[in-house]
Amino acid sequence: MADQITSGDHDMHALHTRLAEITGRTVEEAAALTKDDLIDLTARLSFETLGLQIAHRFEKADDVHLMEDGPKEHAARVAEALEHLHGRVPLWPATLQDVTADLFGFGRAPIRFVTQDGDEDGEQVRYFLLSELAEPLGITLPKAHAWAEQEQVEALRAQRAIDQERGELGWECMNDVIDLGVWLTVDDPEAKPDASGARWSTAGEWLVSDRRLLPLMTWSPWSKVFYENARPLLAHAMLHSGLADKLDDAPTYRTIETCDGETRTGRTGETLGDHIREDAARMSVEDAAKRAMRGLCFGTPE
Repeated sequence: MADQITSGDHDMHALHTRLAEITGRTVEEAAALTKDDLIDLTARLSFETLGLQIAHRFEKADDVHLMEDGPKEHAARVAEALEHLHGRVPLWPATLQDVTADLFGFGRAPIRFVTQDGDEDGEQVRYFLLSELAEPLGITLPKAHAWAEQEQVEALRAQRAIDQERGELGWECMNDVIDLGVWLTVDDPEAKPDASGARWSTAGEWLVSDRRLLPLMTWSPWSKVFYENARPLLAHAMLHSGLADKLDDAPTYRTIETCDGETRTGRTGETLGDHIREDAARMSVEDAAKRAMRGLCFGTPE
């Protein structure tokens, strides 16, 4: 028994010594860390690790280049941005489990973080890197960056309106699309050529919550495919919410071409509410949910 205790004490001392080396604490301070301290420490160490991974990945890429600063400076800005978010929404590094999420059937992306606490519905929020979402969704990095900038502006406007109404500053609208401070130039065939004839655009890396995946999907070249896939499920949602009934007064129109080549537009006699109920009647909620996540399934029967 004495040998076991001595062995256990030795292992704990080795652990505390290693923690002290990693965190810059004394061995005694490391030994005094609580479970919550260790959880927080693990999260904060992961910020530095992810920052270095992002910076080195872009540094080694052929068609993406770090702008102005080197990997160390970019990695530090990533860690700082994550620290700020962590102060508002405590994070846990999901990369320890190597988990991915399905992107509406169009691909998968690694989940980088999850919130330690639930949102207003009690659900953990998942966070992704924008570059790892853009690729499977077929969005170029410059276009994904433009989407993120637009999202940030709209979030700021929404936050400002809430702050003015309640008379105090808040952050709840600002926690879904986070600029990680990575400045990039990206080879872009769609960009105008510069003086030397090179075509490139600027972009950046962002952290994106799962609450903004649907808006990002609308920027995908496959957004129309996704909309057709999701129509029955959206119809069920609108029926459940009562929106279909509210649209019974909204007429629908059809444009036809006459035999003499003219086009005429007129009412169909049906309302938007009628069309929503027709879409919902096509299949059950369960089948509609499967259809919404089928991605690019060419030849799949309706």
